[in-house]
Amino acid sequence: MFARIPLRAASALAAAFILVPLALAQPVPPDVVWETSISSRSLDFSPDGSQLLSGGSFFLTGRLAVLDAADGSTIGQRDISQSPINDVAFAPDGQAVASAHGTIQCDGQSCFPVGPAYRSWTAPNLQQTSVRTDVRFATSVDYAPDGQELAVGFLFENETGVRLVDPVSLDLEMEVLVPTTRTVVSDVAYSPDGSVFATVDDEGMLRAWDAETGLQRYAVTHGSYLGEGGEPISVAFSPDGALLATGGFGDEALARLWDADTGALLDSYELELDGVMDGGRESARVAFTPNGRYLALGINDDVDPGLPEAAVRFVEIATSEIVYAIAEPFMPNQSGIGDVAFTPALNDRFAYTRSGTVKLVEVPLDLASGSAPLTVSAEPVGPPVVVPPSGGSFDFVVTLVNVTDESQTVEVRSRVEGPVGRDPVLGPVAFTLPPGQTVTRTVTQQVPAPAPAGVYTYTVEVAPPGGESFASDAFTVTKEAGARRPLTADAWRATGLDAATGASASAEAPQAYALVEAGPNPFRTGTAFNLTVADAQIVRADAYDALGRHVATLLDQTVAAGATARLGLDGAALPSGVYLLRVVGETFTTSRRVTRVD
Repeated sequence: MFARIPLRAASALAAAFILVPLALAQPVPPDVVWETSISSRSLDFSPDGSQLLSGGSFFLTGRLAVLDAADGSTIGQRDISQSPINDVAFAPDGQAVASAHGTIQCDGQSCFPVGPAYRSWTAPNLQQTSVRTDVRFATSVDYAPDGQELAVGFLFENETGVRLVDPVSLDLEMEVLVPTTRTVVSDVAYSPDGSVFATVDDEGMLRAWDAETGLQRYAVTHGSYLGEGGEPISVAFSPDGALLATGGFGDEALARLWDADTGALLDSYELELDGVMDGGRESARVAFTPNGRYLALGINDDVDPGLPEAAVRFVEIATSEIVYAIAEPFMPNQSGIGDVAFTPALNDRFAYTRSGTVKLVEVPLDLASGSAPLTVSAEPVGPPVVVPPSGGSFDFVVTLVNVTDESQTVEVRSRVEGPVGRDPVLGPVAFTLPPGQTVTRTVTQQVPAPAPAGVYTYTVEVAPPGGESFASDAFTVTKEAGARRPLTADAWRATGLDAATGASASAEAPQAYALVEAGPNPFRTGTAFNLTVADAQIVRADAYDALGRHVATLLDQTVAAGATARLGLDGAALPSGVYLLRVVGETFTTSRRVTRVD
């Protein structure tokens, strides 16, 4: 049974481990979107999520491949003779990749390295730019978040550690050695801000290093191969950099969760798939989901010798419960989960590899949202808000903060729920915020006298143009009993949110455009929308697939005032899936989603 070992306080670190059984989500077969057998061991998505990098080997030949994340087709591939691949990484700009190579072979009399190297390549066509072979073997690679350095886990003679190298030339910039001998760094990972990198090694240690000075910040014990925890083989930072996760390999292997700043142990998770601590070898690759809500464990469990089982478990970090579990079918003489990879571009899909096969699977979890590019707060002025029977108004302050280093365009709208509901009450109003900018508006909301008495929830939402809300804030409004007469749709009015002038931005304000679906949606051969604009202006309409790739331009011309333009999307050559239609005029921006089915 899966268990959590609670060690929340520092004093608990010295306490004996107590395994507490937890509710286990019923494992289900993978909901496979696509799969391809390509001798894969390690995975990494490109920054935009459109490509998936795979590295592995067949016999002693390394195979590096860039796959189309939409369908698994091969974009680029390279086979490297006598140089098996241990790990791969995509550069932050998506224009390059790196690979770590090598293994140790023994012939009964001695052991010797085979194919030791680390390499840099262009992406996606995989032209080699540099190679270094001055290692016994390279175990792992990871790019600094700014792309200015590449970290390489290595073994050379009796020294092991991490080399920080130029990501293109692979020239050495700094070498950090583990302060013991006869050990190997198994994995390396940069923190999201690039100030720290973490390593795990077969001595059983998790170590954190200062990326600027190379000094060790702390070293803590994950476990040992024959002891509790297993030797750590995988390490990952949470998206906010607050947590570290490690995955073990051994007879009593565990995955563990740590405070990234201090190295304090927070939680531990058993890897047994049959519910029995039977001494069979277990191992886990660890990865956080893009929103940081879940820790994914890619598990291999040798329940019986030669009878491995494999699974991917999603642990909700806040509760330590398994909320979803994928059970791979039993396959004799096959290995477990080699790697697990996520991308913010896919909210309900992720990739993993087992026995050389890469699978993109769909899960009923929210993997990416929650890491919103903007935050929103709505604070009433002079709470609590109480509206008299005769109706009235209240003021509230809306604050938007762009927390990214890129410009963000969003729509702001509000809705009210209670004895009656209105959606929207306010907006949608478009805002474009430069990187790091904060925008504050004071809004006045009218509440009509006929509104039924009771408690209402007033919610302000932020969404991409035409899309679903990704951030919101709410407060309550109490309406006292008053006159009752028919309540019309325009009785709720709000002013003050207009991004440019502060003029009325209520839902019933004159519209700059109307975009009406002519259908069909979902569609097979094609679909269409009719666009009417209030003022003459240049309008461009484009279609994008689910990975953000441009597939068609539907309109790029001047539309006369009051005229109707037809936006038609031909589906004959499009694969099935969801498509985004983005329409940009001089006075408005909007979008719609359509679905192509076979």
